Amino acid sequence: MVHEKKLVDRVSGWLSVFDDGSVDRSWTGPPEVEFMSKRVELREEFINGVATYDLTINSKSGITVRVYEPERKSNDDSKFTIVLRFHGGDFCISQYDWAMYYLVYTKFARMARAVDRRISEAPARARAPTPNCNRRRLLSSPLAPLIGSRRQVG
Repeated sequence: MVHEKKLVDRVSGWLSVFDDGSVDRSWTGPPEVEFMSKRVELREEFINGVATYDLTINSKSGITVRVYEPERKSNDDSKFTIVLRFHGGDFCISQYDWAMYYLVYTKFARMARAVDRRISEAPARARAPTPNCNRRRLLSSPLAPLIGSRRQVG
């Protein structure tokens, strides 16, 4: 006999939880806002003053960082601020390249030059590095020239 899954709970259009413990993360909410959960492709050319690209900061784990680079004048060689958004959850329904984040991050990038990295795989608690370790890892990564002096490591 084949067991047919029964819906146990639906969370706000994002998640459907079934009686066998499985989860479906397909969008079930209003179609008017579905575009917010669609992926936005990398944009290496400047669009509305911002280009995006991914850097691998750890080739062993495959962790990448999405960089939102603001367009600057050719004679502007000053360093700029970087905002890092580290995803903190084990069980997540969103991705860093979704339109809802792209719209916000490109706005941040025009103001503060924002960076984002991919979400961690669950369960991450046991192996999640401390914030200070993340900082050291970033300062020894391809992002180091963007971040500044290694003397900032605490």
